[in-house]
Amino acid sequence: MVKNSYLKIMVMEGFYDLATPYFAADYTVDHLNLGSAYQKNISKATYEAGHMVYLPMDELKKMKGDEAQFITRSMQQ
Repeated sequence: MVKNSYLKIMVMEGFYDLATPYFAADYTVDHLNLGSAYQKNISKATYEAGHMVYLPMDELKKMKGDEAQFITRSMQQ
């Protein structure tokens, strides 16, 4: 992101994910020591699921919507 200010990141995390823990991802992003100009390039989506957030149909629909919004927002900036 420091070399490419147009880079956008979306963290997609399930509340009950034991393989890649929800709080570990939040902690890592919160402690990157990025200035506010870079922090605005990071977005987050959370799901009421585990590691495979796409298995419950409701979460799959939410994931698709979150991805579409992320792509749309990223292209506008």
